[in-house]
Amino acid sequence: MFTLVYELVLHYMTELTHTFGNQLRKKEDSPQGLAEVLVLRTQTFLLHPMLQQLH
Repeated sequence: MFTLVYELVLHYMTELTHTFGNQLRKKEDSPQGLAEVLVLRTQTFLLHPMLQQLH
Protein backbone atom coordinates (compact mmCIF):
# COMPACT_ATOMS: atom_id res chain seq x y z
CA MET A 1 0.00 0.00 0.00
CA PHE A 2 2.76 2.44 0.96
CA THR A 3 4.61 1.63 -2.24
CA LEU A 4 1.56 2.52 -4.33
CA VAL A 5 1.05 5.81 -2.47
CA TYR A 6 4.76 6.57 -2.79
CA GLU A 7 4.71 5.93 -6.55
CA LEU A 8 1.59 8.07 -7.02
CA VAL A 9 2.98 10.99 -5.03
CA LEU A 10 6.34 10.75 -6.77
CA HIS A 11 4.62 10.69 -10.16
CA TYR A 12 2.45 13.64 -9.15
CA MET A 13 5.45 15.66 -7.96
CA THR A 14 7.36 14.85 -11.14
CA GLU A 15 4.40 16.00 -13.23
CA LEU A 16 4.17 19.19 -11.18
CA THR A 17 7.86 19.86 -11.70
CA HIS A 18 7.55 19.47 -15.47
CA THR A 19 4.28 21.38 -15.72
CA PHE A 20 5.31 24.34 -13.59
CA GLY A 21 8.98 24.41 -14.51
CA ASN A 22 8.60 27.13 -17.11
CA GLN A 23 6.11 29.08 -15.00
CA LEU A 24 8.48 28.95 -12.03
CA ARG A 25 11.32 30.31 -14.13
CA LYS A 26 9.08 33.21 -15.19
CA LYS A 27 7.99 33.80 -11.59
CA GLU A 28 11.58 34.00 -10.35
CA ASP A 29 11.86 37.39 -12.05
CA SER A 30 9.74 39.05 -9.34
CA PRO A 31 10.59 39.02 -5.59
CA GLN A 32 7.19 37.64 -4.58
CA GLY A 33 7.38 34.99 -7.28
CA LEU A 34 10.87 34.04 -6.13
CA ALA A 35 9.58 33.59 -2.57
CA GLU A 36 6.78 31.31 -3.80
CA VAL A 37 9.27 29.23 -5.77
CA LEU A 38 11.56 28.88 -2.75
CA VAL A 39 8.66 27.78 -0.54
CA LEU A 40 7.56 25.21 -3.12
CA ARG A 41 11.09 23.84 -3.53
CA THR A 42 11.59 23.69 0.25
CA GLN A 43 8.35 21.74 0.70
CA THR A 44 9.37 19.31 -2.03
CA PHE A 45 12.85 18.95 -0.51
CA LEU A 46 11.43 18.24 2.97
CA LEU A 47 8.77 15.85 1.68
CA HIS A 48 11.15 13.72 -0.40
CA PRO A 49 13.09 12.03 2.49
CA MET A 50 9.82 11.21 4.27
CA LEU A 51 8.52 9.54 1.13
CA GLN A 52 11.72 7.55 0.80
CA GLN A 53 11.30 6.29 4.38
CA LEU A 54 7.77 5.12 3.55
CA HIS A 55 9.15 3.29 0.55
